[in-house]
Amino acid sequence: MLRAVIEEGTGATVRQLGFQLPAAGKTGTTDDFNDAWFTGFTPTLSVCVWVGFDRGVSMRDAQGRGITGARGPPRYGRSSCARATEGEPRRDFAVPSDIRFVQVNPVNGQPAMPWGPRSMEVALREGS
Repeated sequence: MLRAVIEEGTGATVRQLGFQLPAAGKTGTTDDFNDAWFTGFTPTLSVCVWVGFDRGVSMRDAQGRGITGARGPPRYGRSSCARATEGEPRRDFAVPSDIRFVQVNPVNGQPAMPWGPRSMEVALREGS
C-alpha cells in the first residue's frame, strides 16, 4: 500500500528527483510546519529523514508556504539513497502467497469498472 505514496501520492517527489528502484514510503508534517519527515524503503534499505525545529519555529519557503514531508525531506535523503543503492539489482517487494491485488474505485472501495473513474490497486488477503 505504501508504494502508492511514492508513485502517485505525497512522496512522488522521490520519483521526480530521479530515484527509480521499487520503493515505498510515508510522509508526515505537523500542523504548524515545525516538523516534516519522510520514511522510505526498498526491499533492502530503509531511510528516514526528519527536518524541523525543536523550538517551535515554523518552516516556510521564500513564498511563505509551509515545508511539508513531501517537499523538504526527500530532497535531503535522495543523494544518500542513490549512493546506498548504487549497483543494486532491481528487486521488487516479496508478496506473501495469500495476498492478491485488486483494482478498486478509490471513492467507494468497490471493484473498479473499466468505464468508471480512475482506479487504484489494493492488496487483499485471500478470502477478503
